This record gives sequence, C-alpha cells and structure tokens, in this order.
Amino acid sequence: MGKDAHTLFGDSAVSMKLLYLLPLVGLLTLGACSSPPKTATAPTNLKPEAARKRAQRDFAAGRPKVYSAGGYAIFEPGITERQRALVADLPRDGSLAGCTNPKVRYSISFATAYNQEIVSLLKGRHAH
Repeated sequence: MGKDAHTLFGDSAVSMKLLYLLPLVGLLTLGACSSPPKTATAPTNLKPEAARKRAQRDFAAGRPKVYSAGGYAIFEPGITERQRALVADLPRDGSLAGCTNPKVRYSISFATAYNQEIVSLLKGRHAH
C-alpha cells in the first residue's frame, strides 16, 4: 500500500522513458482533434444571409455542395434524414468543421442556411 515512485517505476531509466513519451502522447492527442484541411473557398462571412446568397450563386454556377460543420461532432446541418437522398451526389465541403474552429457556432449557422437553401433550390428544380 505504501509504494513509492521508485517501486512503481523501477529505476530512473524507466522514469526517463516515460518522460520521453509524454510529449508524444500530447501530440497524438492534438492530432486526434485536428481540423480537416481548409479549402480555398472557405467562407469568411458566416452570416446566414451570406450563406443563402452563396448557395444561390453556387447553384446558378452548377457547383452546389453540402457544408459540414461542428466541433467534435461533425454533421451536415440543415439537412433532414428524408432530404439525404436529394443531396447524396453533391460534393462535401468540410472547411467549416473541426474542433479547433473558434467560430464553430457561426459556422453551424452558415452551413445550416447554405444547406437549406441548396435543398430548396434542388426541390424547385425537381418540381419542374
């Protein structure tokens, strides 16, 4: 019950090995939570109005996509389970996602507005 550090870790060589492992464990922890690479098209204006305008421009240009967002839990906001088939073939953009994104709350609002506008535009196209 009264074991000291020397008894637990053996000799100082083992203790030194553990000290060398600590930075590696820290780097692995940071790496596990790294954001996906940012694309050149990552939006800077994260207001929902800007998202809807961008969606309309992308749709008109024939380049609609689906934004994912979130911190640790990355998802595609604004798209319901029933709408997934409608957007299944669209490219995904993860530039707003990642736990290191300091503006994650605003990114989720942007992605929600963008994705909902894309769904609305796609539904309108399929109605004709």
